[in-house]
Amino acid sequence: MSSIDVIDKIIELLTNQEEHTEAEIKEKLDIEEEKLRKILNFLKKYKFISYLGNGRIKISPEIKSLFLEEH
Repeated sequence: MSSIDVIDKIIELLTNQEEHTEAEIKEKLDIEEEKLRKILNFLKKYKFISYLGNGRIKISPEIKSLFLEEH
């Protein structure tokens, strides 16, 4: 699966109104941990996602609304 495909799948997963951990995302997408961390760091850097204090990941509201408009 290409990095773009993984980004798409992560965003799609996070638009379900729930928070997720890295482990949950890794398991659901069946990808290597190192690749996942690189992609999550990219998404965090550009404010697509944020890490919550409890180790969970949440999509930014702006990205969520944009992504939902497309589907």
